[in-house]
Amino acid sequence: MFTRIAMVLCLTLGVSMTLTGCGNSVNGQAASDNRGRVAVVDLDKVAVALGWADELKQHVTAKGQELDVKFNALREDMRTTFEAERKKAGETPTDEQKNKLNQMAMELNRRLGETQNLMQNELGQVRLAAITKYRELIRPIARQVAEQRGYSVVIVPLDNVLWYEPSSDLTDAVVDELLRNKPATGLSSIPSPSSSTTPASPSTPTPPAPPAGK
Repeated sequence: MFTRIAMVLCLTLGVSMTLTGCGNSVNGQAASDNRGRVAVVDLDKVAVALGWADELKQHVTAKGQELDVKFNALREDMRTTFEAERKKAGETPTDEQKNKLNQMAMELNRRLGETQNLMQNELGQVRLAAITKYRELIRPIARQVAEQRGYSVVIVPLDNVLWYEPSSDLTDAVVDELLRNKPATGLSSIPSPSSSTTPASPSTPTPPAPPAGK
């Protein structure tokens, strides 16, 4: 279930990476001409070139498979719990027993749905943490490359960017610099989300208390 969630890379969270101290340059005249201008870096293209897109997919898929195992185990526990109560009621349950079984089924389904939502949220947090890690690795390199060319701001090409000069695109230069440095992403060391995806025990739900005066 969780392994079927669509994998869309998109590292473009946020609008820009603002740079300061643009005094360094490879070519003094070019840097002077570019000062105060905006450069562009396509983070998705960087991730693909570095192999991070595939790494992210594998990382999230592995976490999804882990959550699948937990979810299926929980569902089986709940099914076992319900079947045990149904057998207690026998072949001809009373109306009261039928009502209790219906209430129990509704409660177990509610818990199962709640757990599914929690696990989907956890998977999203895992993906977001990985993307944030990639951005942290790209940011200083993007700043370095931009400063060397005299740019003051680096943005990512979002939908609201209608056009930019190709000469302002520093993506290839950032990729080249990252390939030279080859920073380790360390996705395996990213701590798991702190929110718990473990629901309440699938034991028999407590039936609602009768109305007052009954």
